[in-house]
Amino acid sequence: VRVGSSEAKTGVGKRAGVLADLCEAVIGAIHRDGGWEASRAVVERHWRPLLTLAQADRRDAKSLLQEWAQGRGLPTPTYSVVDRSGPDHQPLFTIAVLVPGLGEMSAQGRSKRDAEVAAATLMLRQQGVWSADPLDANGPSLFGQSNPLMPE
Repeated sequence: VRVGSSEAKTGVGKRAGVLADLCEAVIGAIHRDGGWEASRAVVERHWRPLLTLAQADRRDAKSLLQEWAQGRGLPTPTYSVVDRSGPDHQPLFTIAVLVPGLGEMSAQGRSKRDAEVAAATLMLRQQGVWSADPLDANGPSLFGQSNPLMPE
């Protein structure tokens, strides 16, 4: 997005609202020029992976992270135990998830699976795939905000 130098300093060209408005304007221009089928084809071609993921079970952060990473040509996420503490009857695991090219995130849980899911969730939030708003009644948002492309 091209913006003036003063706007560039404030990060206007990277704001979600500005990018959403720009996207809407481009799709609207395609629709006005080429009609419904042309605009539908552009949305289908460029947003199909996101639309497909939006229909996935959002509670399964590990699967979604794997699909999201692979959809971008990134390697499969790997999980490793960083630490195990606590008594045998109540362990606390610290697990790290690594996606080469994105970095590593760590989280804790009472089981390895819980810690892996928590780490995957943090990675999805860090990448802006899921909203970090725990009060979102509809669960994590794939788009970091409500998705205007999916019907309610």
